[in-house]
Amino acid sequence: MTKRILLPAFTLIEMTLTLFILSSLLLIGSHYYRTPSPKLSEELAVLAYKRAWDSAVNYSVTHQTVVYVKYNPDKTVCFETQKHNWQRVVQFPDSITFGSNATFLASIVDGKSKKPMTIVFLNNRGGDYKLTAQLYWGRLNVKSAS
Repeated sequence: MTKRILLPAFTLIEMTLTLFILSSLLLIGSHYYRTPSPKLSEELAVLAYKRAWDSAVNYSVTHQTVVYVKYNPDKTVCFETQKHNWQRVVQFPDSITFGSNATFLASIVDGKSKKPMTIVFLNNRGGDYKLTAQLYWGRLNVKSAS
C-alpha cells in the first residue's frame, strides 16, 4: 500500500482573496494613470517632424534626388520622392493646426531647402512652434512659444 503525502496548497477561498487584493491594487493604480498632455503630444509630433526632415535631407544628399514635403489639411505631413520609392509621414495631434488650411509644398534638393522658409504650427493654447529652414541650409531650428 502506498502512502499519499498531502502538500499544503491554496484553497479556493485563499485564491479568491489573493485575486481580490491584486485586482484592487491594479484598480487603484489605474485611477492615477494620466493620458499624455496635449503639450507632450505636440512636442513629440514636432520631434517626429524634425527627425523626418533630417532623414529627408540625408536621403536627398545620398541619392541625389529631390524630396518633396507636402502639408495636408488632415494634419499629416508627407516626405516623399517623385517616384514614391521613399516616404515618411508625420501625423500631428488635433491640438495643432497648420498656418494655412490649403495644401502647400516644399522641396529639399541635395540636402538644402530651395528657399528660406518658416513653418508655423499653432496650438490651441495660444502658442506656436516655429521651424525655420535657412536658405541652402537643410537643418531646422525649432522654437516654441506655449
